[in-house]
Order: sequence, then structure tokens, then C-alpha cells
Amino acid sequence: MSEVATDKSILETAAPRDGEAAANRAVRRAVTVAAVVIAAHLPLFLVHLRNLWVMRPHYQFFPLLMAGIGWLLWKRWPRWSVAQPPRWWTTGLLACGLATLTVSGVLFSPWLAAAALVLSVGGLIGRYAAPGQWRDWLPVWLVMWLIVPPPFRLDFRLISWLQASTSQMSSMLLDIVNVQHLMEGNVLVLPGHRMLVDEACSGVNSVLVLLVLTALYVVASRRPLVWAVPLLASSIVWAWGANVVRVTTVALAQAWFQLDLSGGWRHELLGYVTILLALIWLGSTNRCLAFFLQPIDLRRADRSWFAFRPSSLTDAWNWCVGAGWAGGKLKKRPAT
Repeated sequence: MSEVATDKSILETAAPRDGEAAANRAVRRAVTVAAVVIAAHLPLFLVHLRNLWVMRPHYQFFPLLMAGIGWLLWKRWPRWSVAQPPRWWTTGLLACGLATLTVSGVLFSPWLAAAALVLSVGGLIGRYAAPGQWRDWLPVWLVMWLIVPPPFRLDFRLISWLQASTSQMSSMLLDIVNVQHLMEGNVLVLPGHRMLVDEACSGVNSVLVLLVLTALYVVASRRPLVWAVPLLASSIVWAWGANVVRVTTVALAQAWFQLDLSGGWRHELLGYVTILLALIWLGSTNRCLAFFLQPIDLRRADRSWFAFRPSSLTDAWNWCVGAGWAGGKLKKRPAT
């Protein structure tokens, strides 16, 4: 009997060890697959980052973006499950990323390699994240796409539009205050002074920087879609308004005080001031949205027998603004 008991205890202790060893092997296999997939993208992706720094100066904010993405992943690191079978859409997403990487290697397209990396990272996270964790990692994955410039040089078209619209609005403001000037394309001509609008404002730089900061904020604070979209749109508007203020200020300083603010440390200081102004406008917009997008939470003392009944419209509104009902009480949206 003692020998049988001894054999039984050996089997009972060996089974958990075998299961733990299998789990460790699955983890090592998952880490190896992820490392190999990401390493395959790195050569052309690093070329893509170099091209952004050299050929697209308006994208020189990408170190800030990558640091913000890393911080968001650290804050929202999902629970992993390497034992579950891969879902079809994660396999398809990873396959699309690897296929795009192959095409980028054939065409030597760093831009395609960057898109392939984002696709593959999404496939890897979706493959190994525990079910139900998509609300944590999907918004971060969407922010990753900001590292990929729009196709067909649409960012340069945005620069041209921004310069033209900034010039026109600044000219209208100068007409209102009766400052003599002439607009020649993007060149503002004052008596005895010519100023290129592209030099007087940072063009699309401030727009993209403010857009990236707003995207990181809405993801970090878990803002619902009905809140995030207007706030992201307002960041573009306020950055454009800050550029208009910058150009108009440079022109007024030259016309009224013969003070040149179009270059040097004065221009840099003016740029920081206008960016701060845009951030203040953006913060004000955020507070305004917080006021109008409050969840509906009627106090029990204010509820009649009719209002106390469940309302699908109330539930839909609370769901849209990131709140809901749990156990008969209103569940507030998370602050972070």
C-alpha cells in the first residue's frame, strides 16, 4: 500500500509540473514569434523613420508619438493568454502585415513597411491578448497609425491648404485693423518688408503636434467616441487659429512698431505662446464637451413612477457618453 501511495503522489506532483512546463514553452514560443515578426519589419521601418526626419520635417514629432504609445501600452497592458486558439481575424491581420512587408521589400517602400508593422503588431496583440481585452488595446493600436503619413502626399496638400487659408484669414484681420498690405500667394508684403507665411508660422507642424497630443489624451483618459471625435476635430481648428494669430501678430508688430518677429528667438517665443494659446482653447473645448456629455443620473427622489421605469433612450445616451447602469446605480466613466 505504501508503494502505491508513493506512486500516486509522484504522479500528482508530476502532472502540475508538466502543465507548468507546457505553459512556459507556450510563452517562450509566443515571445519568439513576436520577436521574429517585429525584427523582420525593423530594417525598412528604421529607414521610414529616417525619411520622416529628413524628408518630412512636419513629422519630426514621431519620437513624442512613439514614447506616448509606449506609455499607453504600459498603462493598458492587457492580460495575455497564449493557450487559446488564434482567432481568424488576428491570423488575417497578421497575414496582411506580413504580405504588406513582402511587397514593401520588393518595391523597397519604407512607407509600406511602416504600415505592415502596424498591421502585424495589431495581429500579434489580438492573437495573444485575453478575450474581452480589445477595449484596452484597440484605441492604442489606432493611435499607432499616426506614425504612417497619409498616402498620395496628402500631408503636403494639407500644408498648401493651411498656408493659403492662413494667409487669407490673416489678410482679412489686417484689413479690419486698417494695416496696408498685399498678399502675393503665401507672401505677405508690408511697406518695406516681405514675409513668407511658411516662415512666420510653423505650417502643419503645430497642427500635427496638437492632433497627436489630443489623440494621446483621449486614449489615456478613455474618452468615448462621441467625445473624442469633436475634440480631435477642434484640435485642428485651434492649431489653425493659433497659426493665424501668429502671422497676424508678426505683421502687426512690423507695421506698428517696426519690430521683426519673423525670425530668431522672438519668433520661437511667439510660437510657444501661440501653441499655449491653442492648448488653452483645446482645454476649454474639453470642458465644454464634459458639460454637454454628462450621463443622465436622476436622483431617486426626483423620479416619478413613470420616470423610474427603464428607458432605452437614457441607456443609449449613457452608453454613448461612456457610462452605464450596474446594479441599479449609474456607473461613472473612468477618468484615466
